[in-house]
Amino acid sequence: MTKTIHAAAGTKTTRKRGLSRVTGGGLARAYASKGNKSKQRTFLYRSAKNNRKPLRRKGSGRRQRKVLTPAVTLPSVQERTTEKAYAQGLYDGGDRIAEQHLPPFHILGDISIEQIVTAGVQTFYPHMHKVAEPAQIAEELRAAMDEHRPYAIVRLGDGELLTMAQDVLMPAHDVLKAGPFLAYAGVAIPDSSARELLVQAVSQADRVGIPQSRHPHFQKLMFPVFRAHHLDFRSMPLTLSTINYQLYEMGLLLPLLTGRRVLLVGDAAPDLAVKLVEHHGIAVTGTVSPVNGMRDMDRVMGEIAGFQYDIALVSAGVPAVVIVSRIARELGKVALDFGHMADYIAYGKQPDRGEGTL
Repeated sequence: MTKTIHAAAGTKTTRKRGLSRVTGGGLARAYASKGNKSKQRTFLYRSAKNNRKPLRRKGSGRRQRKVLTPAVTLPSVQERTTEKAYAQGLYDGGDRIAEQHLPPFHILGDISIEQIVTAGVQTFYPHMHKVAEPAQIAEELRAAMDEHRPYAIVRLGDGELLTMAQDVLMPAHDVLKAGPFLAYAGVAIPDSSARELLVQAVSQADRVGIPQSRHPHFQKLMFPVFRAHHLDFRSMPLTLSTINYQLYEMGLLLPLLTGRRVLLVGDAAPDLAVKLVEHHGIAVTGTVSPVNGMRDMDRVMGEIAGFQYDIALVSAGVPAVVIVSRIARELGKVALDFGHMADYIAYGKQPDRGEGTL
């Protein structure tokens, strides 16, 4: 019996009684190129038994498949370096400091750094400064609207603090390096006029939201900025910079807006208006959009002056601080720096609790 199988490209192999014969095709052409064009050679070779696959008997079952062992994913060099640096930083900023304050030949035993810090913070209770809570802020907003008097709540995050720090605490190029997002937030560094406008707005606000985070660009920057601009936090009417989120999440905001005329300012204002009107029955009397940074201030204020409203919600990055202050001071209205709360209501974007872009 003769069986024909396919071999290398351009060849045909005939197997009979353990012998294989390769004719024509590639091998024949190879010899033909050496001057043997008149005749194709035939090559015989005996197949090695060890190289032949065993025949399967009928009913012997299915062919076994190879079981692939899943590859183990090892952390990259960068990931290992990051983890090591994080662990070292955690130690340097915690346990190492505790060790340095222990008397010689003493140990604290099985006491965690969290316990040490907790006990240490409690000793500073007399130095703590209380800021206004959401319920108090809501009552102040309600009273201002009822009495038709100006009231402004501004909020400070890293964008505002970096802008206030430029060329006072930090050179402009360092501010840009620390805050590459500032152009998106509405400030083209260097901009000394933006710095002065922010300082003025903060000093005139009825409430100033400050970050609770002690991150280097939040509280660690805020106190030096306040000192540089002669702002004493102890005499300032403070709340937290996340007050916009807290008013909403604690169910205080929507009751405040119900039955009031609301003006919306910022890029998200049109979409926010749809959600407030259709989903919450809020009376939105106007929107001002877009706000193109600090240098668009006069146009924006001109449009705002053309509307009738009881409260303005302003979501415009760093310029929102100045706009809110001017609404209260120049137009005698109530205004709240609403920040990314507008995006949360309009688009469902989760709030950023890093207190950076608020």
